[in-house]
Amino acid sequence: MIFNSRSHFEFALSPHEIQSWLPSAPRLGDEKIMQLRPVTDIPLPCNVIAFDKHKNVASKDQHSTFLHFYVSDQKLLPLFRNPKRYIYRFSKFGGIIGPDLSVYRSMAPSSRTFHISANRALTRLFQDHGILTIPNVRWAFESDFETCFLGIPNGSVVAISTHGCCRTLEDRDHLRSGVIQLLRTVAPSRLLVYGPMPKDVFRGVCEETRIAHYPSEIASAHTKSSSMHKSENPHQLVLNLEIEDPKKE
Repeated sequence: MIFNSRSHFEFALSPHEIQSWLPSAPRLGDEKIMQLRPVTDIPLPCNVIAFDKHKNVASKDQHSTFLHFYVSDQKLLPLFRNPKRYIYRFSKFGGIIGPDLSVYRSMAPSSRTFHISANRALTRLFQDHGILTIPNVRWAFESDFETCFLGIPNGSVVAISTHGCCRTLEDRDHLRSGVIQLLRTVAPSRLLVYGPMPKDVFRGVCEETRIAHYPSEIASAHTKSSSMHKSENPHQLVLNLEIEDPKKE
């Protein structure tokens, strides 16, 4: 989710509502962030779409499609209140990217920690039910780094979203600092990036890992319809890096 926008979701979900489904797994740090299982040596998804649009995917394409949760928090509310009802439908797909409650700069630190913790716990739940679930990382400030990387195994495949996080120079500065720290702390074997890749964010920091880039569905739709203004074209922002094409694997 966009981390510089206010959401009412933090007032719609309380910690006691997730207690009924919390998996049994090791917890790390004072914040008790749940440990995830490593994700390595996986085929890259050919397509990544929002979980609430899973019915639009033909049966023959489900195995090569991953679902993401980079949607509004209100759409995530039913998922966090009763995640087990989604397990069967998610199991039909090649995998999913870990859930993504908002972590935005106007939130109180305790609320950001709760969202990070809830995201990590639900990721572990899906992993424990045999669903290939790629860890998703979200931060707002450098002060979140002690929390947001907890529980992610070193060398795992990791995903981030830049969609909505590149609008201002301040947004891009926070995004860049987090990407640098992610590479230092987790050293992911692959980094999946959903959304634009601005040059001032990714220049000089991505030589340490392989990147698979997935433009947002909005950008992809605009590209296909050829109605996008040149300044909005995400390909104008993408660095000239050795970025993997998922469809060639």
